[in-house]
Amino acid sequence: MIESIYIKNYLSIKEEMEFSFISTREKDKFNDTYSSWYEQCGDKKLSKLVFVLGNNAAGKTNFINAVRTMRQLVVNKPTERDESLEYMPFLLDSSSRFEVTTFGVVFYINNNRYIYKISYDEDVIHEESLSISRKSREIPVYNRTFDKIRHLSKVEFKSECELSRDEQYLLQRQTTANTSVLASFWAMNLSSRVLKDCYLLFRDKIGLDFGEDENLADILAKGSRQEQSRLKNDVLMFLKIINSNICDYKITEHKVSLPRSIREKSGKFELLDEISDLFTMSERVIRTITFYHQTDEGVYPLDEEMESDGTLSLIRLIAMTQTLISKGMTVFIDEQPAGIHEQALQYMISCYIRLSMDCQLIVAGQDTSFLSYDKLRRDSIRIFKKGDDGNTYIFKDGENKLFQRNVNIRNFVFDKSDLGDIDEEMEALILKYQEAMAKRKRL
Repeated sequence: MIESIYIKNYLSIKEEMEFSFISTREKDKFNDTYSSWYEQCGDKKLSKLVFVLGNNAAGKTNFINAVRTMRQLVVNKPTERDESLEYMPFLLDSSSRFEVTTFGVVFYINNNRYIYKISYDEDVIHEESLSISRKSREIPVYNRTFDKIRHLSKVEFKSECELSRDEQYLLQRQTTANTSVLASFWAMNLSSRVLKDCYLLFRDKIGLDFGEDENLADILAKGSRQEQSRLKNDVLMFLKIINSNICDYKITEHKVSLPRSIREKSGKFELLDEISDLFTMSERVIRTITFYHQTDEGVYPLDEEMESDGTLSLIRLIAMTQTLISKGMTVFIDEQPAGIHEQALQYMISCYIRLSMDCQLIVAGQDTSFLSYDKLRRDSIRIFKKGDDGNTYIFKDGENKLFQRNVNIRNFVFDKSDLGDIDEEMEALILKYQEAMAKRKRL
């Protein structure tokens, strides 16, 4: 699980932003002792569900893109030594565009607390470090710097990295200026439990754009037959709870292949070449889904295209939630879920909180229907704002009003996130426009 994420000089995030998952002393409102909004990691209580709110252009999506960029930077090994990195610094001043972007993350693996940092620009990774936190000490695993004169990366390994001197030398040689140490390690036949665990956390435990553009039938067909059956039971159970008359669904596989004549010509024509790229081994499986509705007249099938967006969004959310729970992932989703009824969303939140362990869900968007959920923890909300200098920051109330029981949480959020000012601004704009139109008529 993740304790905190640090971002500096990335898109609208100019000053260092700390996105913390540490819970406050606020009490949970569930009646049973097994349900909790947080998970205990060491001496920290880490939130399992966080909502990111804020006005349009406040920087919510930039935050999620920063996490995506950090993950790609750590996991991916560039194919060329001079391949450029995804460097997008703050551009609304005279100096930030020439400075490095810095990411940091504090996370837990098997109750071990790790601290990872990386600083880079378009061409090279300037600094990178991994350390283990034990009590009040930070024990280095490795430290990486960049020699500008020799244009070489230098990695200093410590005993905690669990590599022999020869292996350290080989890994040093393979760590190019634009490749993270963890990505270089993974590309080699080396054995280190610490480096392996940390690499796999970034690769397998952090999820973004989770199934957003994926075919729904493909999502529901993943895993073993047992996993598919369990997911199907969950989906149908949730649909029944919200009074949907969907009683079953069926996934059909269609095998499609290109004719031999087209395949032979695909290398000669650009368009046909693009068509050929859609197929693997000249054949592709396309899945479709049919939903069955129970009515007084009987059971009737409907294709996916005939279902409402809200129903399809709910099913995607159920599938995503089950996946992150079963795999213990930290998942970031942007502008989702959309079109889901308020009560259905609240029930989903309740089930996730009660069933989840060692996983985290971060939801960014404009939907505030969850604010009326009676078991909502106030410390699960992060309000993003943008200063006059264009810098995105997380609003922190100095008087701690957000956690006072007598504060209406919906009114507080709308007030502090500037979401409530839109109507007033629109009224002023309309009035100004009406005055201008009246003036034209008089002329």
